[in-house]
Amino acid sequence: MTFYMTICKKKQVKKSLWHFTLIELLMVIAVIAILLCTLLPALSKAKGTVREISCRSNMKQMGLLFELYAGDYNGWAPPLITQGDSLLWITILWPYLYPNKPAWTSSTQYTDKKYGTIYRCPARNESPDALHSSWYFSYGYNYTFALKISGINTVYSPRNWRMLAQPSKTAMVMDCTTSSGDRAALTDGGLQAGALWHSGRVNILYADLHTGGGKPSEFPFNSTDIFWNCRD
Repeated sequence: MTFYMTICKKKQVKKSLWHFTLIELLMVIAVIAILLCTLLPALSKAKGTVREISCRSNMKQMGLLFELYAGDYNGWAPPLITQGDSLLWITILWPYLYPNKPAWTSSTQYTDKKYGTIYRCPARNESPDALHSSWYFSYGYNYTFALKISGINTVYSPRNWRMLAQPSKTAMVMDCTTSSGDRAALTDGGLQAGALWHSGRVNILYADLHTGGGKPSEFPFNSTDIFWNCRD
């Protein structure tokens, strides 16, 4: 009888231990689930911050390209597009970025996404531009800063840094949804859409080559404001 009771007690102890272990496991799983729910938003935010910093780093490097170009052309910034739409500002700056690689044209577009990586925001998707199927760019040139050349006159010409009134307040390059990399303008819907890449914020390279950012609602919506028009 005693032997039988001993066996029964052992079985009960094993059963109790098993139930305790299962409950413990469930508690651990619950704690992990809670931690994940708590940490994932923070990790996602941190990842977004890293991408925003990387985006601004891209702009800083683009600023160096503008500076090199200006050094070669007596302080002039590159035009948005050359006469006849033959060269885009990105193409004009390309030799300063890749001296030994030919720039693309309409007939020889690059499909290698490794090319021109500083022209692509790390937060944007992989979709190319609808009109230029092999172009993967994320930034637009301020349309009023360097208008398209149509002859040389004061209205349709690139700007000279020596003539800028307040370069630290004038936007030059900013986040933009157009992958053809042409322009960012007051009426360009790409400005606001681009903000979605950085939690509602747009990164900006100013004419004095410092970077900044803000929400589209914080920017002036007046084409004569110095933010858009450098008033040289």
